[in-house]
Order: sequence, then structure tokens, then C-alpha cells
Amino acid sequence: MPILNIISSKIMKIESDLKDGIISELKSKNQKDLLLNRIKFYGVFDGFSSFIKKDFIATIFMLIVVGVIGYFLGLFQYSLYVNFIILFAIITQLAILLVNLSCVIVLIKSIYDDFIIL
Repeated sequence: MPILNIISSKIMKIESDLKDGIISELKSKNQKDLLLNRIKFYGVFDGFSSFIKKDFIATIFMLIVVGVIGYFLGLFQYSLYVNFIILFAIITQLAILLVNLSCVIVLIKSIYDDFIIL
């Protein structure tokens, strides 16, 4: 069952508990705010995660390919030029990983105002 459907059923449960008098209005408002933040997070992250996931998989694949090619080039032909090409490719891919990580941090920070980055 998708997470957004589960959260909407939890909101209906909170409303029924409020109607039955099991919880107070303040507690119901706090619980609804928490669930609405989760809905906002999962809604934004659902569309964003497909982009980041594909980019991350491509980056890892390219790092592996560059590593394997660099290993075999180093076995057969050792030169400074080959080392620079491999180093440049690895640094480029690591930069892409850092950009993806920063996008995720910005996304989380935009949704949760009290999110603290260590």
C-alpha cells in the first residue's frame, strides 16, 4: 500500500478519534500537522527521487567502468596521461555525487525547518 494512502487513512483515524473524544483538539491538530508534513515530504520526494536515483546509478556505474578501464590500462600501458584521465573521470563523478547529496539535503531542509545538518 503506498505511503500516501496510509497517511490519509491515519488522518481519517485522527478525525474519528477527535469526534469520539479520545484525543483533544490540540493533540489532533499536532498529529495532523505532523502527517501533513510527511505528505508534503513524500509528495516532493517521490518525483525528485526518480531523478536522483537514475543519476546516482549512472554515476556509480561510470565510477566502476573508469576503475576497471584504468586498471587494465595501467597494466598494459603505464603513462602519466592515463593516470590524469582516470583521475579526472573519478573527480568528475564524485562531484556529481556531491551535487546529488546536496540536492537531497536542500530538499529535506526545505520541508523540515528544524532539520540540522551536522
